[in-house]
Amino acid sequence: DCVSEFSADAPVIITGDLPAYYNSLNVYPNPAENYIELSGIESELSNAQLLDLAGRKMFIEFEKHEEIYRANVQHLGQGMYVLQVQNGTGLFRIKIIKK
Repeated sequence: DCVSEFSADAPVIITGDLPAYYNSLNVYPNPAENYIELSGIESELSNAQLLDLAGRKMFIEFEKHEEIYRANVQHLGQGMYVLQVQNGTGLFRIKIIKK
């Protein structure tokens, strides 16, 4: 019968929508062995940092090939990393696994 306060109707007001670029950044392959590639970047890549799980910055450099950015990760040890990418649309944090 659902006759309780918990089951009562509740109004929901939507005040906005997520921008079209939200969550549009793609990183592949993941897990990675030699290279990672970024796609879905709306504007120029302004900053990219790779951090290990202890928060230490690791060297990473991206080169642009048409609409895709590519970085060599062969020098990294096996494990999980966090890639922070800043571009004109915002800051993205993506977990990367290195084989």
